[in-house]
Amino acid sequence: MNHADQLNIYRAQTRNVRDLAIARKQVTRSINHALRANDLISAHVHTKLLVLIFCAWAEASFSKLIHTPH
Repeated sequence: MNHADQLNIYRAQTRNVRDLAIARKQVTRSINHALRANDLISAHVHTKLLVLIFCAWAEASFSKLIHTPH
């Protein structure tokens, strides 16, 4: 893998990490709203979604770390 490929992957993963952080905030808001409304089913579903988002964030962060150009 040359330097240009590594830099492209790094930039893509940087965008992914940023977008997943935004998604995490939104899902956390949805969980809090569902808990305030006593909607336990919605809170449960959103909590599972938050776990998936966290796993994707962890994978993107690790890939970003591996492909850091400097």
